[in-house]
Amino acid sequence: MKRILLGIMIGMVAFIIFIMSGGGEYLKSLGQKTEEAGRRLENYERKLKGSVKKTRERIESLKEKTEKRAKDTIKEIENRLGMEEE
Repeated sequence: MKRILLGIMIGMVAFIIFIMSGGGEYLKSLGQKTEEAGRRLENYERKLKGSVKKTRERIESLKEKTEKRAKDTIKEIENRLGMEEE
């Protein structure tokens, strides 16, 4: 029980010292820096999502082109060898 009361007392004294030594200004500047970091992270997130979307579109486009070229190549080889589709 004594330890709990001692902990509460030490916490109250530390809080009062924090407030008296300009803790409010510290918290205010910390909050501003946190907001600024949040804005920067949002910008990075938007850019990243945009690049992921573009990359997916490019992959799909390349996939389609590759499939078409593969089919055309197979048809060309079959024509050269005189093979017919069944």
